[in-house]
Amino acid sequence: MRPWLPVLAILTLALLGCQDEDGTTTPTSGPTTEGTSVTGRADEAAAREQQPRVREILQELWDQFDLEDKPPLEDKPGDGDLVACSLDTTAQITSWAEGAQLRVSKEKDPELEARQAALVRAWLDDNGWERIDNPAPESSPVTYHRNDDGFKVTVAPQLDARVDLDVESPCFDDQGQQVG
Repeated sequence: MRPWLPVLAILTLALLGCQDEDGTTTPTSGPTTEGTSVTGRADEAAAREQQPRVREILQELWDQFDLEDKPPLEDKPGDGDLVACSLDTTAQITSWAEGAQLRVSKEKDPELEARQAALVRAWLDDNGWERIDNPAPESSPVTYHRNDDGFKVTVAPQLDARVDLDVESPCFDDQGQQVG
């Protein structure tokens, strides 16, 4: 038997027992408050608290689309989740992000898609959102925006009759304090 196999087996069992439903490694047990497990991740808790505001911003953006048969945002559930704000794997800096996508026509229609994205961008401009430099080539139709509270929005026409909207909350550190 190889000497590293027992160690690998023990590590695998330990990690499998410590992952929550999101695949995040957490303690298998810890202090509880009124039946709720406390993980001690202040960055994640603070970021999760931003979900209602992220969803509110997403709704405001959705309302800017001007299409007769636009479905309500509730019919387009976003994939909200915690997002790491740092590439440093040891840093605990987290935000909440959520997005939605609207198909503007059944057929590819770049002009209609561009007009719908322009409506969203105009609303952002009119409501004090700053445009952030786009790291993509100048020809990219994607725009990035930030407001004074630290929320970020990405407007991304897909050039196939879809427009993506993504909203991200400010980032929070391991003390639950907003950073950046």
